[in-house]
Amino acid sequence: MYLGNSPKDPISVSTNAPPVPKDGDVWFNSALGETFVYYDDGNTSQWVQLNPSGQQGPAGPTGPAGANGEVARTELDAYLQVANSTSFASSSQLNAYLQVANATTLTSFDVITTAPSGNGSLVYTSANGSFTFTPADATQGGGSGGGASVTISDASPGSPSAGDLWWSANTNQLFIYYTDVDSNQWVEATTPGPVGPSGPTGPTANLSSIASSLIPSSNVTFDLGSQSMSWRDLYLSGNTIFLSTSQITLNANGGIDLPTGSRMGGTSIVTDFVKSYRYDDTLAINTGTKRLYLQDSYTLKSIHAFVDTAPVGSSVNTSVKKNGSSLQNIIIAAGATSASNTSLNHSFVSGDYITVDITQVGSTTAGENLYIVFTFN
Repeated sequence: MYLGNSPKDPISVSTNAPPVPKDGDVWFNSALGETFVYYDDGNTSQWVQLNPSGQQGPAGPTGPAGANGEVARTELDAYLQVANSTSFASSSQLNAYLQVANATTLTSFDVITTAPSGNGSLVYTSANGSFTFTPADATQGGGSGGGASVTISDASPGSPSAGDLWWSANTNQLFIYYTDVDSNQWVEATTPGPVGPSGPTGPTANLSSIASSLIPSSNVTFDLGSQSMSWRDLYLSGNTIFLSTSQITLNANGGIDLPTGSRMGGTSIVTDFVKSYRYDDTLAINTGTKRLYLQDSYTLKSIHAFVDTAPVGSSVNTSVKKNGSSLQNIIIAAGATSASNTSLNHSFVSGDYITVDITQVGSTTAGENLYIVFTFN
């Protein structure tokens, strides 16, 4: 048997639990007189009692007897609605039943026939003064059980109706939607018991030996040590330390490579270095044979050339070569003692070398004591 207002949300009434329940089903145990909801919390599924019964209180005092009179139709309707499993073959049986139940003799009443919901009916036969009660279809619901639906969710259902039930999956509490004369609200249908005692303390983690990656539960939240409580030493076997998007890397020569833009004491770390070439005395046209070798991968960024005596009549011209091939020319103008080129980007690898050819020295007076500085990074 089912009580409810639609086949979508049936309430099963039986002495045994329904055999194939689904999340949100409601079962009234007619043997115990208790209501249960089938609840799935994601890990387990079980029938949960909705309204635990307390101890029955003592009987109240007997009220005063009422005056004899005619039973109103609304009283009859209310009573027959409660006793809806009874049908009467004659008016004398009805009178006798009402005498026992209400201490009132039914003498006369009006019968209004309407079509109740769920295909149930209460029919009066005037020929013999009998009533015939037909319960509503089990699939349609009916009777005094109402037709409240039960919703299981974290948040309260939208557009509820009076009498709807909501089981909060977050708090494991049952609420009923209650409507009074001036407000509507979800009211807790069960009173929670007292908070139970705290459980025993769990085992302490063994941090002296960790067999997995040590990863925090949330990003950019926790620290390793503090200003007053620091770790002593940090031993790492990898070759890179990641600081957000920057990397500090161990290079192949055992040194440390810092990211571009690194500073020391607030000052940019200078990573440039220089190599120089010297030709003493009065300059003469010359094919260079002295080699300046590079021991690692570098970039030639600038060349500065100087003479002690300025050339007269024409410039001093030099040709810088990489591994014997022309790479860059630098010219000290007539009457000048220096020249620079600072917009270079020539790449070198370990083992590359530089030579310098002097191709012009000055037509009237040759320059003297040539000094060339190469800057790499």
